[in-house]
Order: sequence, then structure tokens, then C-alpha cells
Amino acid sequence: SGNDNIKISHASFAHVWSIMSVKFMESVLLFYRHLSQPISLPVVGNKWLTVVVRYDVDDAFVLTSYVTDRPKQGKTIWPST
Repeated sequence: SGNDNIKISHASFAHVWSIMSVKFMESVLLFYRHLSQPISLPVVGNKWLTVVVRYDVDDAFVLTSYVTDRPKQGKTIWPST
């Protein structure tokens, strides 16, 4: 699949983000970051920030972002298991 060629270029990225592929869209990745501390609003604590990114060979862009209770199902790309 196209997700096999993804490289993480920043060392600190591994400590705060996880990446999952979307089963029905190979060109879309979900980036998750756990928000254990409130950020700007108290109700945001203990949630997951999700950033949905569509990528192509030469380009990538953010489709949307949202806060959720838990990561969705999918194949974990990073950190590798």
C-alpha cells in the first residue's frame, strides 16, 4: 500500500503523535495526539486531537481536524509495532 513509504522526519514526533490508516481510503491518514491536559478549554482534557491528512506523491494537505473520545479503528502506521 502507499502507506508503507511514510517516513517520520522529526524525532520528537514519535512521543506525541500516532498515525493510523483509513481502511476505505488509502490516501488518507489519521494523526492522533492524546490531550491529557486541558488546552484553552477545560472540557478538552483527556480527549484525542485528530488531524485528517490526504496525501499524494508530491503533496499533502489537511482535510479536517476534530476532538474525539478515542482513536478510530484502523491500521497503526506509527509507532510501528
